[in-house]
Amino acid sequence: MNNRRGFTRLGVALTAAAAVVSGTVVLGTSSATADPASLTLNYQCPFPLIGVQPVKVKIDTDLPKTIPVGAPTPELVIKTVSTVSATATQGLNLVQAKTLEGSAVSDTTVAAPEGTLPVKVPVTIAKTDIPAQGEFQAPADGKAPSLTFSKAGTAKITVNGLQLHLIPRKADGTLTGLGEFDSQCTQDPGQNNELASITITEAGDTEAPTAPGNPRATGTTTNSVSLAWDAASDNKGVTGYDVYNGTTLATSVTGTSATISNLTANTSYTFTVKAKDAAGNVSPASAAVTAKTQPAADTEAPSAPANPRASGTTASSVSLAWDAARDNVAVTGYDVYNGTTLATSVTGTSATISNLTANTSYTFTVKAKDAAGNVSPASAAVTAKTQPAADTEAPSAPANPRASGTTASSVSLAWDAARDNVAVTGYDVYNGTTLATSVTGTSATISNLTANTSYTFTIKAKDAAGNVSAASAPVTARTAPGSGNTIKYGYTAAGSSFIKAANGTANLAGAIDAELDLATGNYTADLTLNPTTGEFKILGFLPATAKIEFEQAGKTTGSLTGGVLTASSKVTVKLPQISVFGFPISQSADCKTATPSDINLTSGPNFDPLAGGKLTGEYTLAALKGCGFLNDIISALTAGPGNTIQITLTPKNAARHLMKPKKR
Repeated sequence: MNNRRGFTRLGVALTAAAAVVSGTVVLGTSSATADPASLTLNYQCPFPLIGVQPVKVKIDTDLPKTIPVGAPTPELVIKTVSTVSATATQGLNLVQAKTLEGSAVSDTTVAAPEGTLPVKVPVTIAKTDIPAQGEFQAPADGKAPSLTFSKAGTAKITVNGLQLHLIPRKADGTLTGLGEFDSQCTQDPGQNNELASITITEAGDTEAPTAPGNPRATGTTTNSVSLAWDAASDNKGVTGYDVYNGTTLATSVTGTSATISNLTANTSYTFTVKAKDAAGNVSPASAAVTAKTQPAADTEAPSAPANPRASGTTASSVSLAWDAARDNVAVTGYDVYNGTTLATSVTGTSATISNLTANTSYTFTVKAKDAAGNVSPASAAVTAKTQPAADTEAPSAPANPRASGTTASSVSLAWDAARDNVAVTGYDVYNGTTLATSVTGTSATISNLTANTSYTFTIKAKDAAGNVSAASAPVTARTAPGSGNTIKYGYTAAGSSFIKAANGTANLAGAIDAELDLATGNYTADLTLNPTTGEFKILGFLPATAKIEFEQAGKTTGSLTGGVLTASSKVTVKLPQISVFGFPISQSADCKTATPSDINLTSGPNFDPLAGGKLTGEYTLAALKGCGFLNDIISALTAGPGNTIQITLTPKNAARHLMKPKKR
């Protein structure tokens, strides 16, 4: 058999006891109580053919923790168990060994107050069957005499060298080719080889120390807890302290602090402390102190964020969202990357990346991170394109404006198309400063004009973004002469208007004086509406009253064509006083609509100018200004579209006699 790695792992546990003569340590027997003592040591043992092999020896015995001077210890029974490796099993089977037995002697030292004595005590290795494969255990046991000490103090028992005598046998009981052999084993350096420490007490001390006071945790790591306590008192003196983890002795110290190691991370432990004296008297347990070890270092990265998606875009930003990542402790945030560049860091599952270029594609990924600095893999990539930049460029002014035709009541215009960086969507035609009409093409007809009258028009182009061009060059045109015959009409007006936002009605009264061109059917008129009072239900339930005045902003124009009368008026509405529950909330002569309201009225068919009739229409009430500190609230409760009006025109007495045509 050649020198292979590992032939046998044999263990014998040896302890020694000796008698120190001349009145120091003497042998004896005693029925004193003994406590378990255990020690595991590693040796290097030379063997035939296979060379030096490691041997691990586990020693178990019973020894008293304390014993008075002159009292013998109990009989010392030594038990060991050694594990033979699978490799050694193969080697033994190779030489046809079926059993293993033998003996061993340890170099053991007893260091007592009387002196130090090296002793050798033999133990027997029981015959042990060797399996066909795998590990097996070889037990050994022996006995040592009891100890009696004559001086108080401490006796320490340490185990040093080891001598083995091994006998492997075949199945028929005969020796193998190895025969019987001896091995002088050397203990691995740096080990704790103290088997037990016995406190030798003075005879006669039966008073226990007081319990240690104020036990407390002074520090923790992932695998340890450090404790401290106030010193106990004793009639003879405290010699040490035992610290218990639950009911298990964790450590023994002589001072008032200790660190208990080899604990589990992130786990709570409860400790107590007992004081002891030289006589072996033990105090009651201290109050319990509970401490939790720190969590183990977090080295696990979160999972990659899932389902990344673009949730919105503008011309300069992209908004992203994703599903939360998972982590063994907790995800603390996310880093969003624009390509390989960190764009932003957030704690939630959404982010907006700003300061981007319009109409440009970007690719983003997201990484999760935890408090320990672990970072997940990147999410799947998500690509999003910013919107085109906002259109702020106005069209060019329409060129070459011209009158393409006139009648007594209308002017037709044309112009060259304007240009725009995106597209022109329409044109506004102005009669002086008044918007006359809006069209999408490059021509328009402005109607309801006065015969034989000069008008000046300009045109502005506009685009979908609301950009408006400069005005075109002005174009002046004169309507054709009328028939030369006009008729004046005078009417009283009575009716009402429903204000939708304020949910109430105001009665109307006034007069209209008109001059009608018989040839064209067009007319101009002066509209007068008397001051009135309106009753409203603001928000549907608040009773409100408003004084209302009307101011005409320009002539009322219209036509009587085909038996239908139309009228277009511009009126500024004033609200000099507004009350709620009878209490004025606004009193200002300047409270009025910011711009005039366009009121367009239409009669039913067969309107008779001699008999009058009913006109109806719908209009938008502009926002208010000048109504005091509540202006915005009042405006919100009154302004808006959907307001209706109905007026009945009744000829004045004189109107029936003004039917003679007037020559121009």
